[in-house]
Amino acid sequence: MRQNSRTRLLIVLGAISLLSLGGTVAYFVTSETAHNVVSMSGVSILLNEFAGPEGSHPFHDLEDIVPGKTYSKIPYIENNGPEPVWIRAKVSLKQTANDGTESAVADFSRLMTLENIGPNWTLHSDGFYYYASPLSSGESSTPIFDSVKFADAIDGEFQLSTYTLTVSAEATQVKHNGSSALDAAWTESGV
Repeated sequence: MRQNSRTRLLIVLGAISLLSLGGTVAYFVTSETAHNVVSMSGVSILLNEFAGPEGSHPFHDLEDIVPGKTYSKIPYIENNGPEPVWIRAKVSLKQTANDGTESAVADFSRLMTLENIGPNWTLHSDGFYYYASPLSSGESSTPIFDSVKFADAIDGEFQLSTYTLTVSAEATQVKHNGSSALDAAWTESGV
């Protein structure tokens, strides 16, 4: 019996030792959590359209156009975001016939031409005008063009219709995004 008591005593002491060792290990364990906030910068632009000498007033829709006449329309892009951007613009024309049918006019050069394409703007084969240099925060581009000249003789297919000339602009970040607007990564926007 004595041996049995000793065995029990050794088992109890061993258990107490193991529990105190586990408690000691837990005593030296600690943890911390770090919360890291990552904020993304943004890209933001404004497309402005003015008319008149030196862009003296906002552009308004044209009515009763006269063949052969030139009308002032001065679109330019302003970077109102915090970071430099590459910019590009696309000009499209939509025809709305008297019956309300709408269609895109792929080649509108028979109806009108864009006059005095601005310095730093280059028309590329994808139909976009690309700006040659990055646009810094708060900076504005040169005008994409400064007027629209209607053809001297307008074909019958263009008469008695309404036309919507749309200038669309896009921007993408400069940092880590190509060495020019043409080399930059652009998302397919459908513009």
